[in-house]
Amino acid sequence: MVNEIHRNTKGLDDYRKKKRADCSKRVDDAIRQLIFENKAISFNSVSEAAGVSKKYLYEHFYDRINELRENQGKRKRIKGQIKTDKSKDVVIQAKDKRIKELEDRVRYLELLLNRQCADIYDNL
Repeated sequence: MVNEIHRNTKGLDDYRKKKRADCSKRVDDAIRQLIFENKAISFNSVSEAAGVSKKYLYEHFYDRINELRENQGKRKRIKGQIKTDKSKDVVIQAKDKRIKELEDRVRYLELLLNRQCADIYDNL
């Protein structure tokens, strides 16, 4: 005769499901908060904000956090490129203007130097 013991694990299963749902909600809330505050999204920042382990995030939210990290990086780079492209033309124009002013100044000083040299030569 084999004694079959049926263990009642329904309570444990219910607790595990509730805990998993609670952790998922905290992670979702933490990600939303980080996006709202325009902070960097990484496994460290989400882990700290949600109060869960990085291992949990890697196991359950790896794809989502990686996608958000990549999109956040692209958004910042594109924003920076637009700003750089707009300001690049202004900087180039300012430098061209400064170069022209300096070239005119060099020509003027060369002319003065030539006149001074001519005057000195004539006085000899």
